[in-house]
Amino acid sequence: MREIRGRRGTLHKFLEDEKVKTAFAQNIKDEKHSSKSAYNDGKSDKIGSIKWTLEEIYYGKCAFCEELLSIGEIEHFRPKNRNKNQSKKCDKSYSYYWLAFSWDNLLPSCKKCNIRKSNCFDIDGVRICYNNEPLADLHYKMEEYREKEQPKLLHPEYDRFENEIEFRKQGRIYSKDKRVQYTVRVCNLNRKKLRDSRFSIITDFEEALHEHFISFDNHLNNDNLDECLEYFKVTIKKFCKKSNVKYEYSLVRKSIQDNFEQFLESMDINFDDEDYAKEIILTAFLKFRND
Repeated sequence: MREIRGRRGTLHKFLEDEKVKTAFAQNIKDEKHSSKSAYNDGKSDKIGSIKWTLEEIYYGKCAFCEELLSIGEIEHFRPKNRNKNQSKKCDKSYSYYWLAFSWDNLLPSCKKCNIRKSNCFDIDGVRICYNNEPLADLHYKMEEYREKEQPKLLHPEYDRFENEIEFRKQGRIYSKDKRVQYTVRVCNLNRKKLRDSRFSIITDFEEALHEHFISFDNHLNNDNLDECLEYFKVTIKKFCKKSNVKYEYSLVRKSIQDNFEQFLESMDINFDDEDYAKEIILTAFLKFRND
């Protein structure tokens, strides 16, 4: 997951369409989401659709796992339906049917995160209920509802959590924060494909740094220090560039970038003077990370 900003004030025009308003009225009458046909335009991939716009906001990535979306889906942060069959992993018993067309309740998701999350939505506070608001007043309720309900699930646009996430060497997300733990568990963010992708990012960076250090050490007698440090430049600059939120799995890179000395401590460096090697790598990183 990454923290995303910038959606407020950009209400999608499709949500003001008459057929959406009619479907919303039916939801209220039935006290459940019952109008799938009204949402078809929003599920299409055409430019300007709801789905396309959500993916633009999230840089073409799943809001939960950061995987690039090939076939994305629209996920409701607060579930529009409930499950009669309960699960041990989470509470699926409550329907926020009046938020089925609420703009800040919609997120782009990959199929696996969408299926896994399903209608899970546990809270530590008090459940909110529909209070006769018109649709126009429901598009930006996230902050108000969050204060009352205290949801366990993280919302990328309304919560701060990046500093609570660590990535272990095997690519597994670790956190002492209970909301991070809940979100990881409910969306299965430590599933094998994600772990492997993160692990590859970590190990590829480690191997490249080690190779650059060997080149540095082999040429240090012939050139000066600054010239030898140039061996690290391209790799470090590229790695830090991809810590930007617009890149796939960017948080693992950002976490390494923000905690580089800790990352260095965990590296296995095949060199007699390991402290010296790590000192050189740190010097290179500090030199080129913002270059």
